[in-house]
Amino acid sequence: MTDYSIPIKTSGAYKIASHLRNYGHSVKVIDNFVWILKNHKYDLFEYLQERIGATTLFVGFSTTFMSPFKMDKFKKTRGQTKKEDSVENFSTLMNILKTQHPQTKIVLGGQGVQTGMIFDLYKEIDHWIKGLAEDSVLDFITKLKSGIEQPRIIEDNFLASEYNFRESGPMFSIKDNVFQNEVLPIEISRGCRFKCKFCSYPLLGRKPSDKYIRSEESLYKELLWNYTHFGTTQYMIMCDTFNETTEKLLSVKRAIDRIGIDINFWSYIRMDLIDAHPEQLEILRDIGIRGAFLGIESLYDPSSKAVGKGFGRENTIEMVKRMKDSWGDEVLLHGAFMIGLPHETPETATEWCELLDRREILLDSISMNALRIFPYQKLRQISTSRVFHSEFDINAEQYGYTRGKDGWRNEFWTQRSAQEFAEMWKSRFNESAPDYLTHTLRSANLPMSLLNGGFEWEEILKTDEPQEFQDHVKSQKLNLLNRYVENVFTK
Repeated sequence: MTDYSIPIKTSGAYKIASHLRNYGHSVKVIDNFVWILKNHKYDLFEYLQERIGATTLFVGFSTTFMSPFKMDKFKKTRGQTKKEDSVENFSTLMNILKTQHPQTKIVLGGQGVQTGMIFDLYKEIDHWIKGLAEDSVLDFITKLKSGIEQPRIIEDNFLASEYNFRESGPMFSIKDNVFQNEVLPIEISRGCRFKCKFCSYPLLGRKPSDKYIRSEESLYKELLWNYTHFGTTQYMIMCDTFNETTEKLLSVKRAIDRIGIDINFWSYIRMDLIDAHPEQLEILRDIGIRGAFLGIESLYDPSSKAVGKGFGRENTIEMVKRMKDSWGDEVLLHGAFMIGLPHETPETATEWCELLDRREILLDSISMNALRIFPYQKLRQISTSRVFHSEFDINAEQYGYTRGKDGWRNEFWTQRSAQEFAEMWKSRFNESAPDYLTHTLRSANLPMSLLNGGFEWEEILKTDEPQEFQDHVKSQKLNLLNRYVENVFTK
């Protein structure tokens, strides 16, 4: 699970577990791992000792959202971080696995900067299986059983092309300790029809096709399974672009209508597609949208256009208003912004940040961070292909960036100055309107996580006692984590 205000499940580990179970393997998923390792380490060690045996092939760690890993400390010391400073007690666990279960491989899953840093730091890790892994994990197991030597970094440049994603089954098993009415992730499509230059996700620029979009029947079966076994009607839709086609949305609607239930969901939305296909506004409302993540990046048109977001400032402001008018205030709109894009200067960024501060665009929350470009030396060290890196990662110098020990720089910014600018403006937003924009409990997909704590949507939207509410959230988070631990160690 992610370390949000209230824990909420992510899809990676469960998707692989479901896939392996379909091929006859026994898989146990332990979620909330970092919290358990910190607060119940001896229980965890004992549990693993009892269950890891001669037939255990590997212990895997899903790391994309392992948020307590201290990346900043790692970067400042240039890789000299003590293991105890990263994930508490992780080093001890690695040592136990290596010394007491040498026949069992330690495998890392995930992609991106953080996963690479964990891989570098913990030399006990045998393999890193990168990215989409349905094909590569089966191949890994076959070779492992046959005693065939394999590289430490395993990349599938074919992006699980043999896996039948379109007809894939339910992600969660009754063995996965899912609570009743829990908010769950669901993967409806893979990849993105767009190719933003800062994005490092796989399958960028792919055409909408049946290969990468699940069938109505497949969705119907998973939604029905989750409702029947867990009572789930609240979802985090994990598609890179949920509204990539109107037909895709209609297929989801038909699957929901067949079950005869109402669902609510949060998803990533492209505003330019709604502008091109205005019928999507009504469809998204009818199938239960409760939150939308809008990757705006910049309100300086030359910058947003340079990275693949050419919708424009005026169109963006108008579309946000149209969404609010159609969906109402109960749907939360989150805008994501990035500092340091090509052509952006401190002056142009200040101008549109002041626009945000005046609330001239009707967003409910924002996030703002510096552009991240993968260090070139690190890119060479841990990559055997370019599948999982952005255009900027690969060709930063062609876009006016240079890379050094302190990150990137261009004509107007350094990575540090861009991050300091973002932090300064987030502080200003909070000072002028503490219940708006960067308020953490209502930011991005965090409101959906609060539903797992037993909060009602109306309560999340309208609470006027933020400190009392935050204290209640902390209490509910601890209750949920303790319930989860009890379930894990008794089942």
